Order: sequence, then C-alpha cells, then structure tokens
Amino acid sequence: MTMQEILEALKEMKNEERFIIIETAARLMREEAEQKAQWKAEMKRQMAEAAKEVIPNYLPGGDLANLLSPDSKPYYESEEEYPSEEVKANA
Repeated sequence: MTMQEILEALKEMKNEERFIIIETAARLMREEAEQKAQWKAEMKRQMAEAAKEVIPNYLPGGDLANLLSPDSKPYYESEEEYPSEEVKANA
C-alpha cells in the first residue's frame, strides 16, 4: 500500500480508528528506536571489551610492544621492500 493510498483510506475512517493507527504507528516507532539504541549499546560494549583484551599486547613484554618502541627495528629490512605509492593508494 502506498502512502497516498493510506492517506486516502484515513479519510474514510472514523476518528477512533485513526487514533488506533496513530497509537500503533507511534508504538512501532518507539520499539524500533529502542531496538536501535540497544543494538548501539551492545556494539559499544563489545568494542570496549575487545579494546581491553588487546591492551596487554601493547604493554611492555607484550607481542606488539616493540612496534611502539623508538628502539624497534623497521618492519621492512630495506627500502626496496616498502610498498609502492600505487599499492598504498589501493590499500
């Protein structure tokens, strides 16, 4: 049913029927908004949990601690190994 058809049908209804439709539409919108808020909160919680799990990797002694150290060795052994500008642009 198109919006135009719905609007035309509303003209034919009694006020009580219109109120029921308005209440139902408002409830559906509220439920959808609540579901979206719950989903966002769950995603935020999962992201925070994932971030906390990797912190030890970046602390001294962690697998990735050397990446942040000023004394760490370069990832590539020579400049020839560095990706070309074209590869960087497509990454």
